[in-house]
This record gives sequence, structure tokens and C-alpha cells, in this order.
Amino acid sequence: MTATAKAAAVRPPAVVPQAPPPDLVSAATQNKAPNWAIKTAMAATGSLLAALLIVYLVADLWFFTFDGRAAAGHVGAFWLVVLVLMVAHMVLGGVLAWRARRGRGQWRAKLHSGTAAWLTWLMPPTGVAVAVLTVFCAGLVPLSPPWAAVAHVAWLIVVAVHAGHGLSTVATIASGSGVLAARLRGVALTISGVVLGALMVANAVVTVIGGWLG
Repeated sequence: MTATAKAAAVRPPAVVPQAPPPDLVSAATQNKAPNWAIKTAMAATGSLLAALLIVYLVADLWFFTFDGRAAAGHVGAFWLVVLVLMVAHMVLGGVLAWRARRGRGQWRAKLHSGTAAWLTWLMPPTGVAVAVLTVFCAGLVPLSPPWAAVAHVAWLIVVAVHAGHGLSTVATIASGSGVLAARLRGVALTISGVVLGALMVANAVVTVIGGWLG
């Protein structure tokens, strides 16, 4: 037996590497509804609520001007649609928040700061505040005239904060990253913000005059 053959005879057998354990992420059960679908549905319900908000603000001014009273609590079907959309919007937001919390590690990353970060952080609490105050504005829980006016003005304020940031986010996603689209988005947001703000201020004024001082 040659030296090479002897070395081959005493050489230990090759060790076959074992397959690594399955990755926890790839082995996890996939969500039935992807996040993009839930975000799209949430944006759709939020946009519909914003459209109904404009209808409500215009109708409230119309009723107060020509009928001497506010429209709040007088159209049950309108508030039913609003409450259904609001519940759906909150459930979708809750699912996204739960998934984000489940997928986050021990330490929360701080990616943004400033006003935008604060507005994003305020979305859940202002959303809950809008839902609670809507119950009073819809007349489901009756209030005396001064407190009804306070609830309505507070509702307008939290709606302005919540809807303003929400619609800005929807517009940012829809316009993409193009320069022209970004400029058009800025113009559209400015115009819509001025119109919506004017309607809210006018509603707050007539609320105070008719429901508080009247």
C-alpha cells in the first residue's frame, strides 16, 4: 500500500453540513389580508368620511342659515353611514397597529421627528376622540345646549387635526415621487385645506351663536 493510499485509509469521512433551522419569518403563517390591501381600504374609508364631512359642514351651514337651526342630529341615515364607516376605519387601523407592534423588536426605531411625527402619533388618540364626540354630535347621547356646543366645537377641532393629516398622507402616497405630481399635490392640499378650514371655522361660529349663546 502506497503512502497516498494509507493517508486516504486513515482520513476521516467527510462531514455533511446540516441544513440550518427554518427561518422564523419565512416559516410564519402569512396574513390572509396583506397590509397594502388593509391600508388601501383604510384610505378609502377615510376619504369617504372626509367627503361626508364636507357634505355635513355645508348642510349644517345651510340649515342654520335658512332654517334657523343646526343640522346635527336631524339626519339619522347620514349619521348611520358615518358611524359604520368610522367603525370600519378604526378596525382597519387597529389591525395595522397590532401587526406593526407584533413585527417590531424590543426597541422602537425613531425614524422621523418634528411636526409630522407628532401628527402621526396623534392619529390614534384623535381618531378615538372623533368617534366619541361623534356619538354626541349625532344626538345618540343628548346634551344641554351649552355642552352640545362645546362637544361640537371640540369635534371640529379633532376632526381637523385627524382628517388633515390623514388626507395629506393619502395625497402623498397617491401622487408618488414625481416633481410635477408633488407640486400639484401641494397646490391641491393648500386649496382643500383653506376650503375645509373655512367651513370648519364657519361651523364653529354658528355653533357658538346658535347652540351656546342663542
